[in-house]
Amino acid sequence: MTFGGDGTNRAVASGWPEAVLLPLAGGTNNAFATPLDPTAAGLAAALYAADPARHDRHVVRRPRLELRLDGAAPTIALVDVAVVRGGWVGAHAIWDPGLLVEAVVARSDPSLTGLAGVAGVVRPLDGQAVEAIHLRFGPPGRRVLVPLGPGQLVPIEVHDVRVLRPGERIVLAGQDGAAPGQVTLAFDGEREITLTPGSVAEVRLHANGPRVLDAAGLLRAAAADGLLVAPGVPDRWGAER
Repeated sequence: MTFGGDGTNRAVASGWPEAVLLPLAGGTNNAFATPLDPTAAGLAAALYAADPARHDRHVVRRPRLELRLDGAAPTIALVDVAVVRGGWVGAHAIWDPGLLVEAVVARSDPSLTGLAGVAGVVRPLDGQAVEAIHLRFGPPGRRVLVPLGPGQLVPIEVHDVRVLRPGERIVLAGQDGAAPGQVTLAFDGEREITLTPGSVAEVRLHANGPRVLDAAGLLRAAAADGLLVAPGVPDRWGAER
């Protein structure tokens, strides 16, 4: 079980790719987290840990974004990869829409904050297919009201939108001149790499991302199977379990 924001979950998924995660919201942006009461989440985690084989059907793969810079080893993101203006590097949410150049977002939902919420306002995804959204910001574009951060409903201009599918490639960092000056790559809200002139940052979407426990689905199945009822106790219809 993890407790943190999107950056925390990215750190865990990077260090332990095959771990089964049950992520609880505890950060600034929580697009990757499971919306579930922590006590219920703990029960689901205990049931899974006690019998992983029985509950394996409730483990689902989430997509991941993979970035390669100048052909080097890949860096992953779970929710978004963004290009932002400036050379400052560090763990700080992007709340200034004027800093955004472009982004690739693997979770698109208007009920979320951060870039996942921005993508959701412009082009929501239903989660049925493995897709991501590529956004480019700035004029000329459509002005939309977006939940960029907690309590931060701001207008932002979206220049264009493209749906990205597994295996397709997006080259970031303003290669067409859209991002003059110094720019930084941010992964799940954490600015990590300052791009040098001529660098090529390539993003691809992959279906085989982190393994995440569907805790709500597991609890529903456990209740239906009687796993939470003491043996020999009659139910309300008089039958014994």
